[in-house]
Amino acid sequence: SKIEKIFPNHKNPIKDLIHLILAIPGSKILTLLTGSVPFVIDVHEDGSFGYFEGQQLLFEAKLHEALSERGSLMIRQFLPIKQKTIVKGGKVLWIPEKNLYGVFLNEGVWHGLSGETLLQMYSIDPKTGGSLPEEEGAHYRDFPPKNTHA
Repeated sequence: SKIEKIFPNHKNPIKDLIHLILAIPGSKILTLLTGSVPFVIDVHEDGSFGYFEGQQLLFEAKLHEALSERGSLMIRQFLPIKQKTIVKGGKVLWIPEKNLYGVFLNEGVWHGLSGETLLQMYSIDPKTGGSLPEEEGAHYRDFPPKNTHA
């Protein structure tokens, strides 16, 4: 394939990564960042990407770009547990808890991040360098998860 010619030392990083993402059960939101513009796509419980035909191919093209130029991928897996949250004005919302996974992409290879590294990344304000509060209902997990195989 074209990917294998560009990245001969990695069998098929895009196919492997998508396989691992789909092995995580349930609905997910993927946020791919390359450059300064995030690309966000939903992955449904049945493994389909987005809401229109061709959105998985677009995601794969963006993933190829991120692998070539450097990027990151955040995976938000929604859990069946909801947490009561009170927002401004006293309105009550029930927000699903989620598992968060992270991937660094560079030079044709992806590297899964540990839950500990992800928590550290989420704890620092990128603009000020100051501390941020931990997100309620978020569980920072290792990628790939221990129960999945490429």
